[in-house]
Amino acid sequence: MKFFMTRLNIMIKRTLKQPVYLLMLLSLPVLTIVYVNIPEKEKSAYIPVAVFCADESLSSDTFKEKLNSLNSVFTFYLTDSKDSLYKELASGNTSYGYYIPEGFFDAYNSGMDAPLINIYLNGSSTLTPVINEIIYSCIFNIYAIEILKVQLADSLLFDESLLPSVYEDADTFFQSYMNSDNIFKLEDYSNGSYNEIVQNYKLEIPVAKLTGLFIFVASLILAGSYITNAENGAYYAADRKTQLNFRIIEIMSGVIPITVIGMICLFIIHENSILYTALHTIVYSVAVILFAFLVSLIFKKSTSFYRVLPVFLVLTVIFSGTFFDLSEYSQSFRIIGRLFLPYYF
Repeated sequence: MKFFMTRLNIMIKRTLKQPVYLLMLLSLPVLTIVYVNIPEKEKSAYIPVAVFCADESLSSDTFKEKLNSLNSVFTFYLTDSKDSLYKELASGNTSYGYYIPEGFFDAYNSGMDAPLINIYLNGSSTLTPVINEIIYSCIFNIYAIEILKVQLADSLLFDESLLPSVYEDADTFFQSYMNSDNIFKLEDYSNGSYNEIVQNYKLEIPVAKLTGLFIFVASLILAGSYITNAENGAYYAADRKTQLNFRIIEIMSGVIPITVIGMICLFIIHENSILYTALHTIVYSVAVILFAFLVSLIFKKSTSFYRVLPVFLVLTVIFSGTFFDLSEYSQSFRIIGRLFLPYYF
């Protein structure tokens, strides 16, 4: 055991002198410091739409309540005059303004042609059709059932004494129909959770994924180092047991320092609990050591190993999800990704 620890200590010191290894080792704390100190940025998460409703009927009040209760990326707010609506557009507070003229809702009640809603735009009109659908949907919800009741009363199909019961059935049927998938409609699918005018977001640096990748790369680099040393006769005089010890020691000398540094970095960014992070990192590192150990047994020639290594590392970066996760696009990519150990970190 003393020989093992002494040899491991010597190999770690040798490994820490390798420029490529040092670059990987130092990049993790640097990236962690950058990630921790990046300030959160604010991003606007709503689109304001100004509305002036000149109509003062009871239906107008219902319409305003529906607009105020909408929960989506569009935020409808009411102005108290047409001039205020113009000022909101001119000041750039909104790019979309809607003017609902006086008598608009009364015209519906009387069965007359309603006056037109005026739409004012300040710049791009890309979202106008969507906003139109939302506003017209509110109007439809208010008046569709009322228009149906008027038609039922005018049709003389039912005795006047039966109309209250017919209206009640019509209300039930209408609500059932509106809540079904039989018609196209814009709805709020956020279940009331969309309530932030401003969202905070932060630039993501994949510290955890890079830690897993660097541990994996370090193990393969040191496996290749052992293969080269063995090929040059460095362990020729040692027996098989000693050669196996040298093999595992050399691989561990590359994995242990970067595992320790990576674990500390993961503690700092605190993506998971300390206990989970420690256990997960240790189990992963052991698995990586065993994998590199098997690789060092398979390859007898360093030339063959170094021909395969670049291709294998490129495939690892692509399919393990270090910088982008291809598994989101295809089940096949997910299956392929599972063949590479960094996928599990």
